[in-house]
Amino acid sequence: MKKENLFLRWLDHSLSEADRTALQDDERFSAYEKISQAAQYFRAPEFDASSSYDRLRLKQQQETKVRQLKPWRIASAIAAILVLGFLVVNMTADDLTTYSTATTESLEITLPDYSAVQLNAGTTLSFNEEKWQDARDVSLDGEAHFKVAKGSTFTVKTEAGTVQVLGTEFNVIHREGLFEVTCYEGRVAVAINGKEAVEITAGQGIKLLNNKASRFETAVSNPSWINNKSVFKSTPYHMILAELERHYAIKVDASAIDKSVIFTGSFTHQDLETALKAVTDPLQLKYKIDGDRVTITK
Repeated sequence: MKKENLFLRWLDHSLSEADRTALQDDERFSAYEKISQAAQYFRAPEFDASSSYDRLRLKQQQETKVRQLKPWRIASAIAAILVLGFLVVNMTADDLTTYSTATTESLEITLPDYSAVQLNAGTTLSFNEEKWQDARDVSLDGEAHFKVAKGSTFTVKTEAGTVQVLGTEFNVIHREGLFEVTCYEGRVAVAINGKEAVEITAGQGIKLLNNKASRFETAVSNPSWINNKSVFKSTPYHMILAELERHYAIKVDASAIDKSVIFTGSFTHQDLETALKAVTDPLQLKYKIDGDRVTITK
């Protein structure tokens, strides 16, 4: 047998004692012997698949236990996130208190300074309660009667103009095409469309109708709508019909008549038939009631 084959068998540990004795006489044997002894230090450890799998599974379970949150901790974390989000929203947004009335509805409210406000039908009023001590400001769309407690300047803001007082009683109307302020007690400063404020006193009023401003006087002590009655003086007929719709939750079809005519008169809020007669008889008009729909014709 060739010695190369003997060396291979020797390295594979399959060499017999007789062959090993024969190989020791070869001058290369001592060098191979040293290599073989050194290679033992680099030999990979034996792999036990079963025990290695058990160790790996145990490690994963330990890591899972460390990372897993208990249910109540998860709930607490979610709640904390929600609370933080709520605080951020409220810190970045104006906190407005808003009151609204629907058709046929009126509402009495008390402001933070105990000022009293009565809202007519189809009206929205809003204010910032947190900033009330710094600025007594309200925004109005519709009609409201104010009894303002004495104190710092009280401001009613509408898209058509603003009203400023220190403590008084007045009524404000802001409807489509109409802005009207009537003072019943004290003094009121009215600024229309950003122009210089005009002062009115008890028994006086100022009106902006279709962009035309005018002043008027009144002998009444409060607005008529508080007593369930709407009173009009030189008002376009379509505004009277709109007020009817607000107080009776009806839809008026007046397409067959001229709604731009000027009307002076009044109607009650307590009986539809009586109200319709009051606004049609003076103009020699006819009406027909069909459920919540009213048709007005010549």
